[in-house]
Amino acid sequence: MITLLAATLLAVQFPGGAPNEFVGALAKGANRSVVLALSAAHTIPKADFEIDDFDLMARSIRKQTQLAILPGIDLVLSDQLLPKRLVTEVVYRGGGQSESDQLEIESKIAEIRASKLPTSPTASSDLPINFVDLPASSVQNGTITFATEKSDALQVQKLNGPLSKPVKSHWIYQEIPIYVQVKDMPELDLMKWSAKALGARLIATANEYNFELDPIEVRKRAIAAIVANARPTVGRKEDIAIVQDRQNFRIACLNALTPAQLTEALATPDASTRIELNPRGTLTNLALNQVRALQKYQESIPPGTAGPKSAIGLLQRVDPNRKAYLIVERGFTVRIEVPVLDKDGNPAGVVRL
Repeated sequence: MITLLAATLLAVQFPGGAPNEFVGALAKGANRSVVLALSAAHTIPKADFEIDDFDLMARSIRKQTQLAILPGIDLVLSDQLLPKRLVTEVVYRGGGQSESDQLEIESKIAEIRASKLPTSPTASSDLPINFVDLPASSVQNGTITFATEKSDALQVQKLNGPLSKPVKSHWIYQEIPIYVQVKDMPELDLMKWSAKALGARLIATANEYNFELDPIEVRKRAIAAIVANARPTVGRKEDIAIVQDRQNFRIACLNALTPAQLTEALATPDASTRIELNPRGTLTNLALNQVRALQKYQESIPPGTAGPKSAIGLLQRVDPNRKAYLIVERGFTVRIEVPVLDKDGNPAGVVRL
């Protein structure tokens, strides 16, 4: 009987529920502090796991809930995704061939995405979030005891106030909900755990805590979110193929960017970076293949059907005396800017795809 009771106490049977319910069950079962960051508030699936073997527990939680216990021995968890709104591509509509005009980016692709593709895997079960401040009463002698409850969650910038120094954060982390159940945790540890859950780089100085951008981790989470939010569509095989091709191109370009280029592109919510396409560069090859794929797709659009035609014949009109660029901007949108000649061989602005 004693052996059976001990085995029962080493197991957690979570019936499914809100993030704070999961955090509470894990903290109680393991008798340890827990910090969880999610890309969106959603119901956590049912999960049964034992807590006496850390590695086995981590694997069980990942398999049953899609949540990862991040590297280390602490109970810091994340879905390792960015919020969907942060990876939603910007679609420009317009026309023209001048430097100031932005040609339509594959309106057919946008139409397919809008009408055929569901949102995120958890969109149907998204839960409300009530962002709260860290109360002054939770801080005693440099340690923190606090639990978020019901629909409450912390935001990184709301950690200001009762702490010993102010908190600054890169904008990309500021609306991600953080669920906590911590007891007698040193202030610095809560900052470290929160940074790990968010995928941020914590810089703790004598004057402030700064959650700086970690471009490598953000790229991993952005790509994972792009894949997670994509779903097979229906329709013509060409429509299905171009949606998948666009996703593959976008991911390949993001993987090819340097940390500095990513940092520049994410400096502010509306920042962007322009990357010159060199003749033998990896990004140039990706751009060429994408233009060819778009031309093939546009040529497949039935006669009389509305749809973009800007890629057709584009490679035959390239202006060799001007540079082509890859543009990375809001929503991790990746665009190609190609300088072109008119029918008389004179510079005629650019085409943006």
